[in-house]
Amino acid sequence: MDRAGDSQRVSLKIANGFRFGEWEVLPRENLLRRGNVRRKIEPKVMRLLVLLAGRLDKPWSKDELMDELWPAADAGESSLTRAVSELRRALDDKRSGARYIDTIQNVGYKAIAPLRPLDAATVAGAEGLRRQAPERDGSIEALDMAAYLIARRNGRDCVAALDILRDTIECHPGLAEAHAMIGVAERLVQLYCDRPTAVHANRSRQAADRAVELDPHCALAWSVLASLDRDEWRWGASLERFERAMALDDDNAFILHDYAELLWNLGRIDEAEAAMKRCCEINPVGAGERLIHGWIGLHRDDASAWQQLTMARQLGCDAVFADNLECFLLHRAGWSQAGVERWHELNARRRDDRFWMWPRLLLDTLTGSGDGSRLVQSIERQVVDREIDAGVAVFILDLAGELDRAFDTAGHALEDRSLFIVDLWLDERRPFREDPRFDTLLRNAGLNEETCPRLAAEQTP
Repeated sequence: MDRAGDSQRVSLKIANGFRFGEWEVLPRENLLRRGNVRRKIEPKVMRLLVLLAGRLDKPWSKDELMDELWPAADAGESSLTRAVSELRRALDDKRSGARYIDTIQNVGYKAIAPLRPLDAATVAGAEGLRRQAPERDGSIEALDMAAYLIARRNGRDCVAALDILRDTIECHPGLAEAHAMIGVAERLVQLYCDRPTAVHANRSRQAADRAVELDPHCALAWSVLASLDRDEWRWGASLERFERAMALDDDNAFILHDYAELLWNLGRIDEAEAAMKRCCEINPVGAGERLIHGWIGLHRDDASAWQQLTMARQLGCDAVFADNLECFLLHRAGWSQAGVERWHELNARRRDDRFWMWPRLLLDTLTGSGDGSRLVQSIERQVVDREIDAGVAVFILDLAGELDRAFDTAGHALEDRSLFIVDLWLDERRPFREDPRFDTLLRNAGLNEETCPRLAAEQTP
């Protein structure tokens, strides 16, 4: 099968570069850097490196790599062997005792060095060199840089991306993609910076509407509008707009990420997993993508969830939901002494975060040393005082076995539109889902038979 187009798109999505072990990799320059060492490699060898680095969780078969790198050429396996040898030589790697590229007997090759994003200053320096070219206006590089910052999914970098995008709009007011990316960044700023939701949601929608006005085929703009609909629980409208965005561009990591989260909320786990897996293939250095992939992985395989969490941390993820996921995995493992010690470490830095899912009273209750009534009183007080997110509170009470209190608190989560902040569909939440009140709760959240498989199954004779 000819997949040259796919491999090229994968390359372009991480064209700003990444750190692979000790090396800085700059695909557009076909350049490897380590301290003062600079090594140019052939474009084909660089494409091989990008492909391998983009799939750290499993090896590439030789046939797959041949299809990607020599789809239409009459090339033999010796061409691949030579490219792998040149790549190893450039990386100062060896087949025996490999640190970067491992040979998997009778299968193919696998990247084994840690993968991390480059820091913004390094990327900016590389982009600055290209901006000097007189035939370029810099807008492409500016959008690439903003996309790189937004993909890191933290407040500081999203604010920096907004600065870049606003400067770009001043020079190129008709650039629809820049307006759409402002829509993405504004929506994320209010999520990660704890700023007024209405203000940034309005700015996000205005930017996306402007992008659609400039270019009705701007897929990212439709995705922003779909995400805003999701935030407001307009599920049907969100699905329709995501489907339109995907029809225009099904190879955009931003679109796939948000679409996967919508499907996840709706309990369409298989579809969510497929979308997030594709998203991680397109943007292998996205910490946020790896984190969400890990959460969705809880429905399949704890080992896979651990792997995705580890990769998210390697890529610089430092979010409360990364620590929440780790504690979830420790809970499933049975809270060993080492697990409890790790919880103490994580709790020390997250206990005042309103999205922290593992307060001391919950852990005491789960390990048999706590008083459930104290937990209920504490959580209910914190919800009233808005010290804890109501959706998180529902999860805590649910996991503690306090179902009546959990459903009472779900009323607050409906008002705040935070019911889906913690996955409703996990095995641990089965008692909550089996309660007759659960389907009524879903309908009160605006779900129906067309959007939610659970409610559709309920209607089946």
